Amino acid sequence: MPRGLAHAWKNSGPETARVLFLYTPAGAGGFFEESQRLQRSYESFASEDVRAAYWRHRWEIVGPPPL
Repeated sequence: MPRGLAHAWKNSGPETARVLFLYTPAGAGGFFEESQRLQRSYESFASEDVRAAYWRHRWEIVGPPPL
């Protein structure tokens, strides 16, 4: 996907999904590396912590999921 293209995903089947995300350049994957280094799950971040982490790792939420 080119940079700047809004996108989303969902599991449309009855089975539990497994997803593999690849980030290039790899800066965006730093969010997961940071949470692992801090031994924190995504759910443990307060909303302001998530926004700051997204900004550090160049993530941007542009609206509600379209699905």
